[in-house]
Amino acid sequence: MTPIDKIRNELTNDPLAVGYSAMATDQDVVDSLNAATISQPHERRHTARKVLKVLGETDGTTVLDLVETMVATSRSFKVANDALNSYGEGGGIEFGSDMVRAMIGGLVQANAITAAIGTKLESIGEDKVSRASQLGLGVVKPGHVQEARR
Repeated sequence: MTPIDKIRNELTNDPLAVGYSAMATDQDVVDSLNAATISQPHERRHTARKVLKVLGETDGTTVLDLVETMVATSRSFKVANDALNSYGEGGGIEFGSDMVRAMIGGLVQANAITAAIGTKLESIGEDKVSRASQLGLGVVKPGHVQEARR
């Protein structure tokens, strides 16, 4: 599928219900496609320092203490705790991985942490990307949209 075909398909089907058909100009569509507004998990590793930076000292310390407490009952939490506190090469954990996200979800379900803290922890493993990037398009320009609308 060519890039123009991908744009045409996006505009025609509007799979994320963005509302392309209601956009007044090609530039409105371009701005929407190029805006980095979609959260997408990444595979970079982060340590306890990042947890403290994102959550702040009080909530961050609470979460790190909780993980340390759970080490005695869960091998997964032992591995996570060791990685969170390892600052050398290969240290840290991938907050974007399915396994870590499941652990965070489990803590929220068990009311060990709040949903707000869970969301912040998950955000450590996410990047904001554009719809154009998700579609493999790079930067979309008005001429691309014009051609796709023909």
